Amino acid sequence: MNIRFLGAHNSETRTTSCACLLIDDTLAIDAGGLTSNLSLDEQQKLRAVLITHQHYDHIRDIPAIALNLAQQADNIRIYATAQVQAAIETYWLNGRIYPKFQELPASRPSIIFRSVMPYAPRRIDGHGFMAIPVKHTEPTVGY
Repeated sequence: MNIRFLGAHNSETRTTSCACLLIDDTLAIDAGGLTSNLSLDEQQKLRAVLITHQHYDHIRDIPAIALNLAQQADNIRIYATAQVQAAIETYWLNGRIYPKFQELPASRPSIIFRSVMPYAPRRIDGHGFMAIPVKHTEPTVGY
């Protein structure tokens, strides 16, 4: 397993990026530093993103990655708890701030949300994971 730290901060500067880990070039944990740290070719290898919680530094690049990948044949799957998905769809991908990439284009949306439940094991493209609740200011899971 190859793990690449794309960011581990809650802000972005010339030398720091928001929270994001890349696993085996196809799976990300959080989306704070996806587009600012990956080339378009590297972004096109992504298949899924696991979101821990709804803070900006963890979801920042969801709209950008959806836009960048809108022309490719596959969509990107976003795994999150129902509460985090609802927050992203209500405040972020709501058609006012960013397009509803989870609905556009109608024939093949750029983003497909997949719900995760705490303590329920899942598999994504050969990678096993489980959401474990952790204490934070918002409901949060670790993977």
